[in-house]
Amino acid sequence: MAMIKLHQYEVLDAISKHLSDEYGMDIDLNNDERLDEFPTINFFVPEYAYKKTRDGKDKLDKYGCKIIDYKKTKYHKQWIDFGDDADIEFWI
Repeated sequence: MAMIKLHQYEVLDAISKHLSDEYGMDIDLNNDERLDEFPTINFFVPEYAYKKTRDGKDKLDKYGCKIIDYKKTKYHKQWIDFGDDADIEFWI
């Protein structure tokens, strides 16, 4: 296995190239003065709801784990700044 690490400027260069190739937008995200902030990465964090018995206790599966009620589970949007000190790592 090998770890791949992409620094923030490399990711922004790749996004700039994609915008140019796919949408014809000539923009350099690393040096564009119109960008007043760093890009953000949005993600959702679940707040799990659990199925209940008539008594109000959590229902358990055959292994003793709480059963998630996906219809009642709520998702909260959160974000982080993808600043110049950030990088993305993955293993292949």
